[in-house]
Amino acid sequence: MEDVVKPIRLRLSMSWGYFQYHIAEMMKCHKTQLKLGYKLTTEKKGAKLHSLETQEEYEGMQQDFLLEFQKQEANLKKSKKTS
Repeated sequence: MEDVVKPIRLRLSMSWGYFQYHIAEMMKCHKTQLKLGYKLTTEKKGAKLHSLETQEEYEGMQQDFLLEFQKQEANLKKSKKTS
């Protein structure tokens, strides 16, 4: 089977259990069958996906998203000041 990439939007504050439930429902499978990964859009094109199979990895993803958001916000503020 080919790897399929399908971007979806979910709330960052969602619990791990609800996240799994929501994804499994969308894919019409049981949560034990999920093999998930993620990649930030700011990462290099050839970058590998980060695993997303445990609660710890899910919490890591949440932290990665928050850090990236904060960086983008800081860059935006910085560019507004220099304008």
